Amino acid sequence: MASVQSMEMMGATNLTDFPWEEAWNWTNDDIDNYTGYYPYSNYGEMGYIEALYTFFVWDTWISIKKMASKKLLYPAFLYTLGVACIAIALNTKERYRAAWVTASIAIGAAIIQYISKTDFVYVIKDTMVRLVIIHNMGAVVMILWEKFCLTEEQKRLPWGQRAIATYKIMWNSRFVNTSRPAPVFHLLRADEERQKAVLRATIKNHKMEELISNTAPVQQPDYQSGIFPYIKKAWNAAPQFRRRAWGCVSRPVARLWNWFSPRTRWIVQTTVIVTTVWVLDRVIDQVAQVIIVFDWDDVELHKISFFRRLHEVTSREIVIRCFFAFQAIWGAYAFYTMIHSAIAIFFVALRIDEPEEWPPVFGDIRQAWNLRRFWSKYWDRLIYRAVNGLGEMFMTAIGLGRRPFRGKKRWLLNGLVFAISGIFHGLTDYFSGIHCSYLWELWWWNMNFVGIVGETVLLHTIQTYFPRFYYKMSGKAGKAIGFLWVFAWLFWASPKNQFTAMHCLPQNR
Repeated sequence: MASVQSMEMMGATNLTDFPWEEAWNWTNDDIDNYTGYYPYSNYGEMGYIEALYTFFVWDTWISIKKMASKKLLYPAFLYTLGVACIAIALNTKERYRAAWVTASIAIGAAIIQYISKTDFVYVIKDTMVRLVIIHNMGAVVMILWEKFCLTEEQKRLPWGQRAIATYKIMWNSRFVNTSRPAPVFHLLRADEERQKAVLRATIKNHKMEELISNTAPVQQPDYQSGIFPYIKKAWNAAPQFRRRAWGCVSRPVARLWNWFSPRTRWIVQTTVIVTTVWVLDRVIDQVAQVIIVFDWDDVELHKISFFRRLHEVTSREIVIRCFFAFQAIWGAYAFYTMIHSAIAIFFVALRIDEPEEWPPVFGDIRQAWNLRRFWSKYWDRLIYRAVNGLGEMFMTAIGLGRRPFRGKKRWLLNGLVFAISGIFHGLTDYFSGIHCSYLWELWWWNMNFVGIVGETVLLHTIQTYFPRFYYKMSGKAGKAIGFLWVFAWLFWASPKNQFTAMHCLPQNR
């Protein structure tokens, strides 16, 4: 009732009469009162259509309204200036590039300073800080280190085509279609491994068939009388019927699907992926709230430790840590997949980009049966080429030679990649308002590298001294153990920085 009265005081007696033009100036109390006007959490009192609309549309709309602010115009203007500086650096002579990149970095620092002092929603702060840092790291590596700029031939193109060429380099954080693309999760190698697995299975089946054919036949009972012949005939006819029925349904659909252009098919597929991920993310969030019912007691700071306090760990705490371990994988996947795919659909639909210029953000989770494969085959590579380039620049500067780095130097470079990633994520958290957990963020990324090193040493030891056991465990059983190991690692490690961060989230989050 109080929220309805507050709406009436604002001159609106129903949803359509609400003054939307004043949404930019809402306070947090206004938002709370307005969302209370529409009882979006009382799903039991709604019909199915109303509940679905409220859950998927209304909640999303309210979240967007909470993030909208006129204060975003100033950093957006500054970011446009920074983008212009990078665009000029890509088009100018080499001796002027460092100056323009430095100007972009200075503008980026001004944006971050403004954002850190302004009362934005945490998601907006975090996203903008990440965008600015990633863009400038990429500019340093791409322009000053890799020297991927417009060629003289591209500079002679008409202005429209030249602008598109500049865009394709500027926002190409994974160096797609360059001589040094980021390893996109080794998907080709993963396909080769799957093909080898299929080949091994086929060979095994052939051997089994030969073995069966060389075995003396066993006397079978006589089923040629009575009802058994009819049962056998019906049983054999069932697969044929299913295939014919499926063909009758699938062939027209396949013809219709093939009628569309490859670009249209890609847009439809990507739209389905975005929609599916969005729906799943909303459902997972709601199910977690209803079933788990989080409380601040669940994330108390002393609970970041697990093995040292096994005697007092409850079953609820195990459930909470399992959910946080799951969210460590799903949260990033859902957020970056939706953002990346939505932008990809926009530029591919405009025919500025081709579908192959937007490879998936994440790899195949089925390939992540140990930590090393989790980070190399599954996790996103949005900043890999940038942080890898910074690591190469550092190693070259301290006299460790020039790339390509092999052997022990390659391991050192991998360690630098994780360390720089930790610094990047820690600074992002700090400037976004989380001032108490940036050291834990740094710890998280570096400990993953330590885990990879330990895992590699263990596997090498087993392969060297227990080769028969290593070979036997290379199949499904070993992979199952590997998946459990990865989840156990996330179960132990991810709550350490997440629990800490939740205790110092900005008030406007």
